[in-house]
Amino acid sequence: MIGNGEFSSDTLLAAKQIDVSLDLVSVIKGDNMTIHSIHIDQPRIHAIVLKNGHANWSITKPDTAARDNAAAAPKPFSMQLQKYSITDAYISYKDETANMSCEIAGLDHEGSGDFTSDLFTLQTKTNTVTLSFQYGAIPYIINAKAVVNASFQWITRRENTPSM
Repeated sequence: MIGNGEFSSDTLLAAKQIDVSLDLVSVIKGDNMTIHSIHIDQPRIHAIVLKNGHANWSITKPDTAARDNAAAAPKPFSMQLQKYSITDAYISYKDETANMSCEIAGLDHEGSGDFTSDLFTLQTKTNTVTLSFQYGAIPYIINAKAVVNASFQWITRRENTPSM
């Protein structure tokens, strides 16, 4: 995946392999897609924010069809995802507006949970071979290893559900 405009020669994302396990009929119907798992092997992500505030991940084109159909009633959309994982990722983030950068190598991350439930626990496991972070001219973290296993309680509020 490459950027556009001033980033047209930059690669934002590359991956050795992306595997998706899904219910093909649910994708064709389009209103309630069921994705069993997503796995990305050896992604290389280069995220950049220039001094003018432009980010290389701003790659979508305006949806003119959405403007033309603004009066039409919106269709409900649902996507079910049970598990995702990333192996051996490299992530480079450079933000010239904030004068900071981060580099992560050897990132393995996975998560699972019932994303369709209004209340569920997202179980995650994350490991990195190296993690570096610099803010200004100060390197706060240099080639550190990180291990994070976390559980997140996720609560989804529906539009018609009364809140307390």
